[in-house]
Amino acid sequence: EILAVLSDSTNTMHEGFSRSELYVNEQLDRFFNIYSRNRLIIVTFATNMDRIRQIINLAQKYCRKIALEGDLMLDVFSAAQKLGYIDVPEGMLVDTDILNKCKDEEIVFITTGNHGESVRCISEISAGNNPMIKIKPNDVVLFSSVAIHGNEVEFSQTLNSLEEQGARVEFQDLHATGHACVEELKLLYTMLCPKFVS
Repeated sequence: EILAVLSDSTNTMHEGFSRSELYVNEQLDRFFNIYSRNRLIIVTFATNMDRIRQIINLAQKYCRKIALEGDLMLDVFSAAQKLGYIDVPEGMLVDTDILNKCKDEEIVFITTGNHGESVRCISEISAGNNPMIKIKPNDVVLFSSVAIHGNEVEFSQTLNSLEEQGARVEFQDLHATGHACVEELKLLYTMLCPKFVS
């Protein structure tokens, strides 16, 4: 008998089931295909190594090289590599000093902040304050993350700034939450039959 279940309640107001990572991967694949001639900049959470692995696999499929941007991204990625959680084919990761030699269709940037600063790095890029990435017309920015409560204004300002500079911004269907929705919570409680729920 289970006495109590203490569960996440972030998405208890969201009906149904949460979107799967497989679905997100399919949507990312679709955008890689649609924008095969554009430079891609993908915004995601640094701690979501599964999503980053998906992006690396798609970059390999579409013959693109990867450039990482953001201190947290670089730190987490380095730790994941050392622990064997992520593997990148030799020659696929490019250093900043050779980026200018890559054609737009040959590169994908992966950039991030942490869960509290999910748009910090892309905000710097959109404002022209990032030394590595300058927005060009026809760039495509894929937001594989969501606006965190409290930074919606910064998120909107960033989107506007990117579009004003000629970038195409896509964010629909590119993120799967890590928080259970209503039907998943019901399933959890039905399976466990706890005496108390918190």
